[in-house]
Amino acid sequence: MEKSKNRQPAVELLRLIGCILVIMAHAQIYPIVEEKMVGGRLLLSTIIADDVPIFFLITGFFFFGRVLSDNDVLSAYIYKIKTFFINIWIPSVIFQIIYCAYGVKRFGQDWSALWGFLFRQSPGNHLWFVSAYLQFVILFPLLAYICRDEKNRNIIRRIVLLISIAGSLIVDFEYALGKAMMDKDTQFGLSYYLIFLLLGYELSVIIPKMKERIPYTALIGAAIYVSGVIVKYALQMSMFNKFNVYENRFRWLQCTPCFFTAAGLFIFIYSFNDSLVKHRGASGIIDFLGSKMFYVFLAHQLVIYETMGLRDKILELNKGGMVLGYVLLYYIEYVAVVFAISLAVAFVCEMIYNYAVRQWLYKLFLKNKRVRVQDGDEEQEEN
Repeated sequence: MEKSKNRQPAVELLRLIGCILVIMAHAQIYPIVEEKMVGGRLLLSTIIADDVPIFFLITGFFFFGRVLSDNDVLSAYIYKIKTFFINIWIPSVIFQIIYCAYGVKRFGQDWSALWGFLFRQSPGNHLWFVSAYLQFVILFPLLAYICRDEKNRNIIRRIVLLISIAGSLIVDFEYALGKAMMDKDTQFGLSYYLIFLLLGYELSVIIPKMKERIPYTALIGAAIYVSGVIVKYALQMSMFNKFNVYENRFRWLQCTPCFFTAAGLFIFIYSFNDSLVKHRGASGIIDFLGSKMFYVFLAHQLVIYETMGLRDKILELNKGGMVLGYVLLYYIEYVAVVFAISLAVAFVCEMIYNYAVRQWLYKLFLKNKRVRVQDGDEEQEEN
């Protein structure tokens, strides 16, 4: 059973933070105004970039929990496929249909995004995370071989990770110097998504040992995170000042510093897990909110589309977000509105899907077991 590991309030808090950052990413204000970089906007944009990486780390943290030996891989693989399609893929397809219908009616778009999502893993919107997760599921047997806390497998996994991160660092270095103006998706070794996934598993191995042997784990995580944010901010400012480039590889997750910021934030928040467990009221609220984040993730973009007028008014009331204080107020106020509406929509949509679809699929494919899946991690409970 994975229940004791999966239901950790610190992880639910990270899931909540990641979802809020996703909403901020889709509601963010452009850092450049009249060909000048607005520092406050850039700082928030830099922080926002850890949105989906947090979900990738959470996925890696739990993804291989059912594999204790090579004999478990096949059964775990079949289980992964079933739970992915029941809990993630089918709801995502339903929402993609809604998004396409909305795009056709409001923006005059066509239905090509649905075809892209179903057959090319290219949905054309924020559901690319689901397409990335599908890749993880497909590659699960291969990844499960190296994601085991055993000496030889740890060595192999860490060599693969170090080579891939070193390749990313070289690309970043050449890009920052202007010697190779590669786009943000240029990579070497594993894809950035897979690097984050393996880093998430690495954290599941390292963090418990850190908590036992190293005091002040929170400070270590905070130091890694803040240092990474400073580096990303400086690199983006440098790219703009030297080359007049803003849409660069340091803005989002496709860069080496993002490995450090996402991992540092994860370590920092997770260090408070034991304290959160002791406060049942707070952990209960966090657990409830965390359980709704996948559907909030699915629904929030529609809410943003429908509240663009309110967004503009909030930005206007905050002086256009030209200084850091007003940028913070804009995000707090507008994201709170989007989050609240999305949470209500998520609650209703999940309830409808549970009763109309999921319970029947459980009985058919999972022998009447109730499985709770949130952005990649799993909990199995007997009815």
